[in-house]
Amino acid sequence: MKEIKRRYIFPVCAVSGALTGMTVSYIIPSGFEYCTMVPLFVVVLLTSLNMPDEGRIFKKTILRGLFIGISYFYPFYLVVWYWLLTMYPLDFTGMSSGAALAAILIAWLGLPLLQALVAMLQVPLYLFASRSCITSGKNVLKLVLPLVYGCVYIFFEWTETLTWAGVPWGRLAIGQAYTSVFIQTASLFGSYFITLVIVLVNAYIAYAAVSFARSKKKRAVISGGAAAAVFCANLAAGTAILASREADDESSVVTVAAIQGNISSREKWGSDWGFYDYAEIYEELSLAAAEDGAELILWTETSIPYSVNIHSYMTDFIESISEECGTAVLATAFWRETDEDGEAVTYNTVMQVTPEGGIDTDNLYFKRRLVPFGEFVPYENLIKVIFPPLAELGMFGSSITTGDEATVIPTEYGNVGALVCFDSIYENLARSSVQNGAEILTISTNDSWFGESAALYQHTAQAILRAVENDRYVVRAGNTGYTCIISPSGEIINDAEINERTYIVSDVYARNTTTLYTATGNIIIFISAVFSLIVLADAFFRIRAGNKKHSLETSK
Repeated sequence: MKEIKRRYIFPVCAVSGALTGMTVSYIIPSGFEYCTMVPLFVVVLLTSLNMPDEGRIFKKTILRGLFIGISYFYPFYLVVWYWLLTMYPLDFTGMSSGAALAAILIAWLGLPLLQALVAMLQVPLYLFASRSCITSGKNVLKLVLPLVYGCVYIFFEWTETLTWAGVPWGRLAIGQAYTSVFIQTASLFGSYFITLVIVLVNAYIAYAAVSFARSKKKRAVISGGAAAAVFCANLAAGTAILASREADDESSVVTVAAIQGNISSREKWGSDWGFYDYAEIYEELSLAAAEDGAELILWTETSIPYSVNIHSYMTDFIESISEECGTAVLATAFWRETDEDGEAVTYNTVMQVTPEGGIDTDNLYFKRRLVPFGEFVPYENLIKVIFPPLAELGMFGSSITTGDEATVIPTEYGNVGALVCFDSIYENLARSSVQNGAEILTISTNDSWFGESAALYQHTAQAILRAVENDRYVVRAGNTGYTCIISPSGEIINDAEINERTYIVSDVYARNTTTLYTATGNIIIFISAVFSLIVLADAFFRIRAGNKKHSLETSK
């Protein structure tokens, strides 16, 4: 096992990436995630061991690293995003079947490619890091290399939150979300720490395998022990956190209901349904939930797909539902306002409606992360020229406007931090809501686009991580599912059947605790970036010095 032949790099890395994607998509058990990346890291380690110490190392390292990276990450993201194929035929858009197929294939092949082209850049960094004095010393120092892999990996995972094209849907941590004990340390260091644990275990196993094959038995044992230690330490910490979690304050209990209207996107955006058709369904379900004891009722995303405030009969009807129920309702609809330039803008909105006060217009929550090609079309003018059907994927005649405030909705039962759909996959949005005083988190979403694919559970997994990170109950209402209520420990304590018109009712508790993660945020990303830069800078100057020495020797 001194080196790996070039023709084996693509299949080995592709299989590794696809298997990891399957754990994130719940196609295979999530426990395999602690070893599916091993083939990738074996290839990286063997490649680094056979890189020259001088001469054309920069060019060779970059080219080989990029090839390894794209071989792993493109299959990984193709599997993670496979559910895009289930959206065919997009009949609610009015597109022809051919145009719909083309649009979906471009989305499925293109979005993973965009993400892979960024993610693959980390592999040359792994290779350069192996040339640092910090990672290439004797014995213990060599064991620092997998830590560099983990730090670089989570930094690149974090960069996916920075642009519309990133969309952090393929985080390794969501593969562990349904095994509560493995994600408890997210309350300390965030979900990126869970990713770090996964990468470290895989990397140390790979290091042990390579060391054993190269007859370095002591290093193999130490590396294998390091993998076991990281895994067990996270497991032990998770167990301790679960055992020591602060109990709920019984005086802060509130009975909440999450309504699942079960109106698919095809019906909502492509039919002759009108305002009263939607409103009457949510009225009926809300009344039933109130009779079951609900004190606070949450509707799904755009339950009323109209700008309700420009039609008095719409606002009157929504307020009458709250009066009939005798409860506060967190209703969802569009809201029309005028911006500073006098232009009309539309927001995807959560609003509290109470029997006494009607719609609370002072505390409206506007969705902060919009769905690309759903609520807005990025680079719309360019897309219209290159591929017009893709520009038609937008659900509305014009783009929705992005909200920019972590508005917390004060209710009789505690402060509610409302999130809408894509908001929940960006950890900083939930954290900012909690920092602003949210004692309960709610998520209104429309996941009917996903059918019954893994996307439903990938999206819900993000909500589970938000609950653990911030030690808050999360009430999640999905249009056709997955509607559920999540405890602060990440356990789903109640849920509804997918594709059923129904509601769920449970007791939750307003909490005002502050986790280490809520207080410090993604400080682990900053620490990882600084550590990685130190290692890479050392490697750069070491390689540069070696190249100068090589040039002098060859010129003599």
